[in-house]
Amino acid sequence: LYTALSENYRNAKQYDKLATTLEKLIVLKDSLYADNAAKTMADLEGKYEFQKKENTIIQQKFDLTKSKYLTIGLISILVLILILFWSLFKNYQFAQNRKLNAVIIEQKNLSEAAVLSAEENERKRIAADLHDNIGANAAAIMAGVGYLKDGIYNSNDVLGQLEENASGMVNNLNETI
Repeated sequence: LYTALSENYRNAKQYDKLATTLEKLIVLKDSLYADNAAKTMADLEGKYEFQKKENTIIQQKFDLTKSKYLTIGLISILVLILILFWSLFKNYQFAQNRKLNAVIIEQKNLSEAAVLSAEENERKRIAADLHDNIGANAAAIMAGVGYLKDGIYNSNDVLGQLEENASGMVNNLNETI
């Protein structure tokens, strides 16, 4: 309205009224600009505060997500470490069982060898006993038979000795068996 009035005063060449109208127009525009500037500033401050709060919310969400993934990651790493230690323990246990079985088999083989060696030693001892005891008795029997053939000694004495030697031979065999 003041703009149209100022145009009319200009066309009518009433410059003093034009100046007053223009001053009023400038005052009105300044107050309008000040009011608009205040509203714009308030709007900008509101948008700034809103954006600031939005950024805080986004940062908090990011921190929660980061914390969640960190927790999941740490739990996963812990589970993997536990699985690794469990598998290493099982592998160690398997190796120890294998070593133990090898030692048991070796001990069994050594025991069998010792039994075979003891059996062989016993056979040799029995053979030596048989050779010593029965051999002496057999030699005495042969000598007694030779005496009987030659008729050198009394046959009753020789027969008694032969019987004694044969009985000793049987006793030695019984003891050896």
